[in-house]
Amino acid sequence: MRTVVAIAAGFGVVFAVIAAIGALTGDDAPEPGLPAAAAGLVRLDPDDAVRQADARMDGRGSAARYGRPGTDRADVLVVLAADKQAGAAADKLDRFYAGLGEAGVSADRAQAAVQDPGPGGGALQCLPVTYPEQHTALDLCVWADAHTAGSVLALPDADGVGTVAELAALTRQMRAALDRGR
Repeated sequence: MRTVVAIAAGFGVVFAVIAAIGALTGDDAPEPGLPAAAAGLVRLDPDDAVRQADARMDGRGSAARYGRPGTDRADVLVVLAADKQAGAAADKLDRFYAGLGEAGVSADRAQAAVQDPGPGGGALQCLPVTYPEQHTALDLCVWADAHTAGSVLALPDADGVGTVAELAALTRQMRAALDRGR
């Protein structure tokens, strides 16, 4: 039962993330696509929550569940949106966190670990976020660069992403495939 509640919390966080990323995008920003595979994970069929998330993006981004090949269990939820607004990556992350707060998701920026963003550049930060209705903490990595803003949220019991450092490494690997989707 705890896993079901935590997964529901994960989707709630994703919706809040979508609202935050959507606030970053301009009206003329094209929808970035999410690839069929990234960093050894495959995009899973969308469930109702992912379909709702995509609808809320209003064509400015995408959301998807990714998991290990041969399974239907998601390890991470990925949200990617075009971000053409001027400003440094750090400013974009500030707007992202403000959006999370407005959506009622608790994210203590003091716990944010600045990570190497990898070849995609920009800024990458990882931290635990708490969806208040279920009081469930999940790890989230968020990045911003000149073209995109995105996030990778680790779901409970995800394979290979049990620590923030592992999630950061996976996010860097996934970004390589996500950047090609532009």
